[in-house]
Amino acid sequence: MARHPHLTHAESQAMLRREFARHRDVQHFLLPAEEETMSFLDDGRPLPKPKFAVDDDLSLLSLEELEERIAAFKTEIKRNEEDLERKRQSLSAADSVFKI
Repeated sequence: MARHPHLTHAESQAMLRREFARHRDVQHFLLPAEEETMSFLDDGRPLPKPKFAVDDDLSLLSLEELEERIAAFKTEIKRNEEDLERKRQSLSAADSVFKI
């Protein structure tokens, strides 16, 4: 998340922490399995290792683990679709304002 120019540094960091907390459960499982993140939050805590990765070896997973993985990916897909729709609506509204 980019720092917003109208926010103070503390406000920007607080916003980043809230976003991280809101999305950490669905966002980080999409990283490739071998890619361990070395990013740190401002308070020095490392980001959690992803629970699921796109390229995990599925043959090692139980039925329950596969179901949990599918549910997590469906949640992430829904979140992406909702954001895509918001962006489409925003673009449509902007287009209608600038049409001559």
